[in-house]
Amino acid sequence: TYEFIKEGVKKRKDKITEVRNSKVKIESKLNRNKANLQHLKNQPSAEAERVKKKQELFNITKKRIQIAKEYTALARSIIEEQTEATRAGIRYLQIGANKAALQELCNKKDEKYNTALAEFDKVDEE
Repeated sequence: TYEFIKEGVKKRKDKITEVRNSKVKIESKLNRNKANLQHLKNQPSAEAERVKKKQELFNITKKRIQIAKEYTALARSIIEEQTEATRAGIRYLQIGANKAALQELCNKKDEKYNTALAEFDKVDEE
């Protein structure tokens, strides 16, 4: 009978330990759920989050527009600079062509002058 009583006490003790362990697990789960609930309560609402994301998107769009405007202004200034460089190049070519034409004209005049001088010297010697 002593063994029977000992076995009964052991079963009750095991049952108490099992219930205690179950209680600890349930309390732990409850505490985790409370912490999770508190975390969720502290987060902004879906509407507030939507408004925040909308504002962020608006700010990004404003920055993109500003960058596009700067890019367009830069492209226009590059076009203007390129146009001026092309004009300068054309003026340089025109000056070169004018110089060559003037040199040719001077050469012809010198040739005529030298021919006329040679004829004059020939006539003068006679």
